Amino acid sequence: MTHRKAIVTGSARGIDEATVLALAAQGYDTVGIDCNLVGAEATALKASAVGRKHHALLCDVANEAQLVKAMADATTLLGGLDALATCAGVTEKTPFMDLTSSEFKATFDVNVIGTFVAVREAAKLMRHSGKTAGVFAP
Repeated sequence: MTHRKAIVTGSARGIDEATVLALAAQGYDTVGIDCNLVGAEATALKASAVGRKHHALLCDVANEAQLVKAMADATTLLGGLDALATCAGVTEKTPFMDLTSSEFKATFDVNVIGTFVAVREAAKLMRHSGKTAGVFAP
């Protein structure tokens, strides 16, 4: 039986971790891409406990070059790609009136640009393998 394969941006905690575990429960092997490698590796152990393969890759999704490479590396580790869950995200705790442009840009780069790049790269990788569906963002 061929197992389905998914990349999850983020995987260290919270919704990210829950997404990896839900995919594992549904029969997916996964790769978590996260800037918190220790947390992502802890999630990998939990996913492995339900019988699925999970790898963790260190990557700052706000860094386009890192993310493009991590997406390609993840697809290689998995032996293909069937789905993407874009869960990586940050929240800014600075009150709006005190928020600097650089703080806003850092949040935007992770939450918007990182998601865009991940979806774009997943679509390319999936199209290259003849897949046309499976890209989703919660």
